[in-house]
Amino acid sequence: MRHRLSSLPFFHECLTFSTLWLVGNLVLLSAQAIAEPQIRDVTQATQKQDHALQCPDGAILFGAGPPQGFEAWCAKPAAQAGAAPIYHGPRVLWYGNGQKLAEGEYQNGKQRGVATAWHQNGQKRIVEHFDQGMRHGLSTAWYPDGTKQGEGRFEHGKEEGPWSWWHANGKKAVNGEFQAGQRFGVWTYWNPDGSFKATENYSASTESKPIPMK
Repeated sequence: MRHRLSSLPFFHECLTFSTLWLVGNLVLLSAQAIAEPQIRDVTQATQKQDHALQCPDGAILFGAGPPQGFEAWCAKPAAQAGAAPIYHGPRVLWYGNGQKLAEGEYQNGKQRGVATAWHQNGQKRIVEHFDQGMRHGLSTAWYPDGTKQGEGRFEHGKEEGPWSWWHANGKKAVNGEFQAGQRFGVWTYWNPDGSFKATENYSASTESKPIPMK
């Protein structure tokens, strides 16, 4: 039986990659920090730690950590008047209660290395790897209780190879494969109770048009 993705509500919940994995891109995390419930009274900060960042040679520190601020980063001065500084070195964001929201590293304006984001309860939310500003390597996401939510690899900014997602109860939700950022081959979906839900089959040239299963 053929199942179209539009008929699978879980697909939209679990497989919207630009939403699920955007937390690793620290440029977008400021909006997320505002969107989630926060303790804005900095006197309620639950963590007391040194928020000073060590900037590499040629970069200077911008912003501040709690209680003075909720974002700090290193950047090179703008090359031209009126231009924005260039991210170079670490960048960190915090929730309003002082809990770290995300951290990552930049080199000459491009994100590199490991980027980590946390849920407000302190549990890791996403760990990704970057190279030259592109996701490259293993990406893993977790629910607030620590249950794994999704995992797969990027190759120079595109999903590649096997990917898997899990329901909040720990049961497998989706299993599939990518080739150069496009769904490929057989994708399988399961309900939260573990029962089979549907399959899709994709060719390399028609990612948006599943091949009917025989």
